[in-house]
Amino acid sequence: MEDEKQGRPLLKKINAMEMQKHVDIVNDRIIGIIQDLRTYVDLRKDNRQHGGNKYNDNLGGGNMVMAMGLFSALGLLSKVYVVVTSSERGQFDQYFDAQHHAKDEQKIFVEFMEFISGDIGIFMSSQKSKNTYRKVWERFRDFTTHLLVPDQGNFVLTFVWDEPQQKSVEDVLKSIRADEKVVAFIKDSGSWTVNVDKLLSLLPEITTQTTGFLLRHDQACTEGCVENLNSVLWR
Repeated sequence: MEDEKQGRPLLKKINAMEMQKHVDIVNDRIIGIIQDLRTYVDLRKDNRQHGGNKYNDNLGGGNMVMAMGLFSALGLLSKVYVVVTSSERGQFDQYFDAQHHAKDEQKIFVEFMEFISGDIGIFMSSQKSKNTYRKVWERFRDFTTHLLVPDQGNFVLTFVWDEPQQKSVEDVLKSIRADEKVVAFIKDSGSWTVNVDKLLSLLPEITTQTTGFLLRHDQACTEGCVENLNSVLWR
């Protein structure tokens, strides 16, 4: 009876509540990745990866694991963003198959990058293009996910400090985030480099922009947006 009295306004309220639940799920998953990858920054900022630890062990700095984790996070954010945009356009089936798997993850990533790559330090302004976004996905995500290395001639970098950093991981990442001379992806002499510390420092903002978009577009749920989002997150 209450539904009949209030009609569409009540439906919109329910949709907004449902969208918030899914935003909370996305935030929880991204926070888990961020916390895991911050461990590698902590290891390197105190020079503990190369014999500076209790047992004099020679450890890795997390380059490849960070790259894989960060691209997984970007992949998730790309999908939830495109679920909404494609649902609003009535094109969900053009992006996701009957099992709700992405038909073309690279295409989804490119659309997401066009939305997110403002002036926050992901790419240099002169290097932003659909072709750039495709190359980055191919040369880093595809290769690190399936072959554990980037495409030949491309590099995954982290910061290495000569002296231990006398500050917290959070403050180190804030400093990296604020350094406008460093971008997450840069092309030089035909080779691409990803700085995973920079990308990690930007991931909270990328996530905030994405979840903010979802919450602003909860009206699309009347077109099946929440159902589509749920199917992709829990397929």
